[in-house]
Amino acid sequence: ALALVLFLLFEFPLLSAAPYLKMDFSDIPAIFGAVVFGPVCGVMVELIKNLLEMMVRGLGSQMGFGNIQNFLLGCAYLLPFTAIFAGLKKKTLSTHRLPYPFVRQPQMFIRASA
Repeated sequence: ALALVLFLLFEFPLLSAAPYLKMDFSDIPAIFGAVVFGPVCGVMVELIKNLLEMMVRGLGSQMGFGNIQNFLLGCAYLLPFTAIFAGLKKKTLSTHRLPYPFVRQPQMFIRASA
């Protein structure tokens, strides 16, 4: 529920020329859930957030494609972050791998929009 509130209230366009590119903070509860309870919980938070958002706002002109893309990109950020964080807790990974999710997410965005 917190992720939906963050998604609906704290969403703003990044560029005025492209109002469909928006920044929101709704992935923070999913990351928190994934770090505390595991990656499956984080993916479920992402799924529930997007399903609730589709029910509240409707499908719109994109027919749910934006929600599917938000779910895929959220998981593309969440899963590597959780794996790296678990490795850091066990001291098996070095800190130079920490930026990996930030590199992986734009790659998934380009593949999803193509």
